[in-house]
Amino acid sequence: MVICPNCGAQNKETDNFCGRCGQKLSVISEEKTIAPTEKLVGIIPGARSGVPVKTYALLFTSQRVIVAKTGGFLGGGGKFLVGLGLFNAPGGLVGLKSAEKDKRKVAADLTRKDFESILQADRKNYEVPYSEIERVEVKMAFGFFGQGGSIKMLTSSKKYTFSFISEKKEFQKYIEVIRAALPSKMVEK
Repeated sequence: MVICPNCGAQNKETDNFCGRCGQKLSVISEEKTIAPTEKLVGIIPGARSGVPVKTYALLFTSQRVIVAKTGGFLGGGGKFLVGLGLFNAPGGLVGLKSAEKDKRKVAADLTRKDFESILQADRKNYEVPYSEIERVEVKMAFGFFGQGGSIKMLTSSKKYTFSFISEKKEFQKYIEVIRAALPSKMVEK
């Protein structure tokens, strides 16, 4: 068993991220070899995009972003109850905290898989090589009525837009993943 340095939870020795809080468990997890030269930088779960809305995890490696479908608006099998009750004040915060916990679990599950199998797992999964990304725009939108933000990855031919419902502290962690993967291409709005 590996004890999480952040929250104290017990995790399997094969886990790269804590199943409770999502904390990276060791330096090895930051440099998990996916291919001979490709390493995992970080994962951003709970990205919403499209009509109808689908939920994705953004896996940042040393070479590309893997976009992996994890469910519909309410997530796969009810995993992401994102925003259910978010607009009623008493249930909103509880629903948001539950969604954050579920997103961290999905992220931990994805770290146990190799990238090629993730890409092949669903026809809606795709990759965006860093060489094609011109700019990544990150916008936080936290106010009285909602919590969240957006990430736009711009290439010469396409714009990939993802929105998030998350706590401010969690979204700031997402920004750090992008900053680590694409420091010269990230723009905060």
